[in-house]
Amino acid sequence: MALLERVIVEGDSAGEYEQVALAALSRFTLLTSHRSLAESQQALASAKRAVLRCGDAQLMAALHARVGQAYAQRSLPGVALAELHSALGLLQPEPNASIEAFTRLALSGAEYLLAQNKEAARSARSARQVAEDNGLNSLRFAAQANLSFLECRRGNFQRAKSIACETLAGVPAVSLSRGALLDTLANIAIALGDLEAAQQATAEIEAIVASFSELTFLLVDSAPARSTVARLTNRPQSAYDILSQAREAADARGDEINWAKLTLLRSEVACLLGDGDGADADTVSVVERVRYPSAETLAFLARARAIRAGHQRDHRRFQVEIARSVRVFLASGDRFHGRQTVAMVSLFGTDVLSGPVVSPRRHRLHFELAENLSFVCGLLPQPHLAGGEAVRLLKRMKVVGEADVRKLPSPGSESELVTLGTVGADTFALRVVPLLDATSRETVAHLMSVLRLAVAAVKAQSDSRRKVLSWDLDVAPEGRKGLYISTEMRRLHSTIRRVASSDCPVLILGETGTGKEVVAQEVHDLSGQARGPFVPFNVTAVPRDMLEGQLFGYRRGAFTGAVSDAKGLIRQAEGGTLFIDEIGELSLDLQPKLLRFLESGEIQPLGERPQKVNVRVIAATNARLAELVRDGQFRDDLFYRLNVVSLTIPPLRDRREEIPTLVNHFLTVHAKQAGKFIPQLTPRALERLSAYDWPGNVRQLTNELKRIVALSDEDELVDEAHLSPIVRSAAAASPPAATDGTSVHVKLDRTLQEMYDDLERAAIARAMEQSRHNQADTARLLGITRKGLYLKRRRLGLDEGHAS
Repeated sequence: MALLERVIVEGDSAGEYEQVALAALSRFTLLTSHRSLAESQQALASAKRAVLRCGDAQLMAALHARVGQAYAQRSLPGVALAELHSALGLLQPEPNASIEAFTRLALSGAEYLLAQNKEAARSARSARQVAEDNGLNSLRFAAQANLSFLECRRGNFQRAKSIACETLAGVPAVSLSRGALLDTLANIAIALGDLEAAQQATAEIEAIVASFSELTFLLVDSAPARSTVARLTNRPQSAYDILSQAREAADARGDEINWAKLTLLRSEVACLLGDGDGADADTVSVVERVRYPSAETLAFLARARAIRAGHQRDHRRFQVEIARSVRVFLASGDRFHGRQTVAMVSLFGTDVLSGPVVSPRRHRLHFELAENLSFVCGLLPQPHLAGGEAVRLLKRMKVVGEADVRKLPSPGSESELVTLGTVGADTFALRVVPLLDATSRETVAHLMSVLRLAVAAVKAQSDSRRKVLSWDLDVAPEGRKGLYISTEMRRLHSTIRRVASSDCPVLILGETGTGKEVVAQEVHDLSGQARGPFVPFNVTAVPRDMLEGQLFGYRRGAFTGAVSDAKGLIRQAEGGTLFIDEIGELSLDLQPKLLRFLESGEIQPLGERPQKVNVRVIAATNARLAELVRDGQFRDDLFYRLNVVSLTIPPLRDRREEIPTLVNHFLTVHAKQAGKFIPQLTPRALERLSAYDWPGNVRQLTNELKRIVALSDEDELVDEAHLSPIVRSAAAASPPAATDGTSVHVKLDRTLQEMYDDLERAAIARAMEQSRHNQADTARLLGITRKGLYLKRRRLGLDEGHAS
């Protein structure tokens, strides 16, 4: 951590912004893995600023991928999917193998948490393919570990074991991927009753965990298998201690999914130890703390309640809860835990299932109704599961004639249907036909009302979290006239405040559209001349033969065409400020007259006597005045007189972190001027605006936003497609098309560097394939050193360390 923070500080000072962004991303990932949510959120804000400043689409994709992974770890897999898909979208025009493999791997995990097991396996296979094609071994091992894990969860033990054993042969002896593979093998051995193999696997896992100085994901993820082995070898207290240690580690890093799972598993072990109060306390803590539980959490919750009921000889509750747990596990595609849960029935004997069912007391009925409703609502992020549980609840209450779950569109009146949510392309709805008596109809109406409110709450929660992940559209911190957001611009504003109090000339340097006139106005407003006029003048807006009259004025009849007196801009600015833009275009014959005025405060209008004028001059140019002086096109004495204080405005591409705030500001301004609602931009649209180079700087940006306001409709979400073609297609260059492997096609409508990068990327990929990913042989084929190959792969995004 200290090394990363030093890289950020030193890189920032040296202007190495890409290295700063990479270090900030790594710091965010590290804090997400090992520290609290608050610390990782601070690191995320820092990473956002660093990535925006670079304006690199690949770095933006990497940020989306890491944020998506972090949100999946924090019980928000739906939001994680949106971030990860955004990352893949950003990589389409500008591919990066390591970021793509990392993203698809994280996508696999998020899809698993949403019980989308087929999609999760497909994403893991895609990650493995990308990693294999580009020699990214650590990511390939991680993808194999994911595939083995998924096959185990689906109950395909032999397939899972085959993948794990095949991969283990090439995995480093001390690595997280090896630990993950061993964890899967331990679970398979437990499921197949091979306790000796399970003990061997968990022993090696504990050795790997001990070799890391920081607590790792492996400590948490392997705890269930390690505790199960301890329990099966008659060491229940060790099992309890393993779960407690891992639970604390999950809690410390804000991993709510694993914290809840480990707490519920500990509740089961507490029952075995005879600590009923401890078991109840663990169960209640999960219910109170986890507001949006996953389907897996709810299944473990039902199982923990079943085991507690079994120890209390509560036959009825045991039957209900164990059946519910198995049902949710199997419906989620988790046959491993489904079978494990069924096997737990043997702990209590057949009398628990066959014993008499005691009618619950009145307070127990209230508890069960609240518990059942909470269980159904908790499953709403997986609407197909929630619908099935809702149907069972309504039928148990005996208030409906018919109830089922349907995919929309389907027959049925709107009053009968409650839309539960969407999974992939399918929208699920609950259809209910109540019994005809008034009590049944009213009961169903109340339950449907609660369900509709819960559906709306889940949707609102997802939407609000989604906004947290987009780029921050802050209210702009304003000066009197301009916006000073980035560190460079705040520094500039600080200089403006100091300079404004003096009366010395100011020279403002900057590209076209950076806001030189706004800065000049700011200097004027903060100066002692603020009550006087501010007179702007652009040298290029007036024909050369009229410049002298425009600036200095003239008397009627002073020259042909002078039909009336003209005061001139300098005298119009009396007591205030004259802003001369494009000063580099001032003709050589006028430059001595302007110099005389700057030195003496005196002008001589055409046809009049010399006179004193109290005016402060601020000049600006987008030209390199020093070069004009060297070439004899601008007087050196005038340059030195103007350049007493110079203010340089950086181009917008060098302060991209300002773009989201500028977008918010100008959209608000233009929408108010047009009398329209403020358009809402998608994160993809904002990223495209941030990645564009803006040769016209802020002027071009504000015109683009004015166009968006003019063309957008009310309540329309502005996406990438709504942007002007020049902005939208700026980064859409195609990668070189592959042929037979010995040549590539390169489009010439790009910069030389982009073409060189594509050629190098293709050559390295082919050499790696020929050498079977041997680094020394690859370097030899390319005629470079191994270090040179390493540096090129890192620069081109072909090394796994770039994304790990």
